[in-house]
Amino acid sequence: MRHPMRSITWKGRAFRFDRMIAPWLGDPSDWAVSSGLEFIGTMTCGTRVTTGEFDVQCVQWLNELLG
Repeated sequence: MRHPMRSITWKGRAFRFDRMIAPWLGDPSDWAVSSGLEFIGTMTCGTRVTTGEFDVQCVQWLNELLG
């Protein structure tokens, strides 16, 4: 996934996925997830996935976390 930020709508709510690129924040495959001003958590995703694959992984992650 080449983009540093991605927005996904899940169950009518907008979620923002921001790549954590600073070395002290973690691996470049880690993403900070938020909704509005609320931090939700971090998601790990492979660095060589398509945008479509990334979107699917985001929805799966949200389903597992927030069901």
